[in-house]
Amino acid sequence: PRNATAAEYWFAQAAELGEAESMYSLGILYLEDFQDQEEATRWFGKAAEKGSPAGQYNLGVCYRKGVGMKKDTAEAVRWFERAVDNE
Repeated sequence: PRNATAAEYWFAQAAELGEAESMYSLGILYLEDFQDQEEATRWFGKAAEKGSPAGQYNLGVCYRKGVGMKKDTAEAVRWFERAVDNE
């Protein structure tokens, strides 16, 4: 079983140091464990800006589906393309 609170603490520690994959992991944690779409999207955005392909892809999904934000197909495509470029 996962301990979401402990995971949040350790991912946040690494994210504060600029670790993009921890930012992405926080996004997943907020989306799946804490059911907080807006906070998940915020962390996917931080990871995406740091160059994380997974963060970029998930941010694109959020834009495409309107998860935690207004739907924006053009912005979704832009993030999907960046994810592919960084893969």
